[in-house]
Amino acid sequence: MDTLENKLEALTFALEQSPNDPQLLLQRGKAYHRAGRFDQAYNDFVAVLTADPENAEAREYLKLLKEIFDFHYVDLYNP
Repeated sequence: MDTLENKLEALTFALEQSPNDPQLLLQRGKAYHRAGRFDQAYNDFVAVLTADPENAEAREYLKLLKEIFDFHYVDLYNP
């Protein structure tokens, strides 16, 4: 059984061979998202939209990540 880290390694290796492949970038972005590595996921989804501006899935993931980045818990101190 592949772990998430193994999947990320395989996708990164594949992207070294085809660095602008939107499907590979999308898959790696989704894997980064599942791993909680939101900054790296964001970068991959932006790269997907650069290569394929009509990719609705990447656009939705970016909206989700923006909500995560913008979140402030109002009952706690948030500088």
